[in-house]
Amino acid sequence: MSQTSGGRRRWFQFTLRGLILFVALVGAAAAWIGYQRRESQREAPIAEQLRNQGAYVAFVGPFLRPDEYGPDVKPGVVPAWWRQGLSDLCGPRIRMFHWSSQSTTSSNVYFVNNQAKHFNFSAYPRFDLAPLAELSRLDDVGVHFHSIDDLSPLADLSQLRNLNLSHTGVSELGPLARLTQLETLDLTYTRVHDLAPLAKLTRLKQLFLPYATLVRDITPLAGLHNL
Repeated sequence: MSQTSGGRRRWFQFTLRGLILFVALVGAAAAWIGYQRRESQREAPIAEQLRNQGAYVAFVGPFLRPDEYGPDVKPGVVPAWWRQGLSDLCGPRIRMFHWSSQSTTSSNVYFVNNQAKHFNFSAYPRFDLAPLAELSRLDDVGVHFHSIDDLSPLADLSQLRNLNLSHTGVSELGPLARLTQLETLDLTYTRVHDLAPLAKLTRLKQLFLPYATLVRDITPLAGLHNL
């Protein structure tokens, strides 16, 4: 009898531990989903405001792959059921932000022998990246034909994969040094001069520097073997 009761007691203890672990896991999952839904609700009016100002915003599920959303999605591409289900459960997030000024004119650039030599960046409307700092799920950002002084709001966007800053007045790349997921970076027609902050972005596959005429040294890119 004592052996039987001892076995039952051990079984009960094991079952109790399993139940406690299960409840803890369910609680953690519920808390995480709750957080994601609150973030979705927080970002919804931001997405609407940015769209009303003329930006393209992809407010989509956080588990969708990049090839499953955005303006260039191929016909017939359908997310896997589990990614779509998790995305519906957690709510959409701002994943893509693109904004381009339409007020550019030929007076913004000066040509010598058919080559652009100088951009009058002060002629572009100024753009403050600060509203993007809290959009932690952003993985694609493009701002074109604007004057940008400070990239620090992008410094903590750890999931950013694509960044297009072409035709802007950006000059300092320091805030990009921690964006280790970055795969594509467009710096066409910018005032960038020091590429050292890019030295550890080992996932970088494409870097565009046409008419970034202040760049004199590309040796910081020597260790980026995916370029």
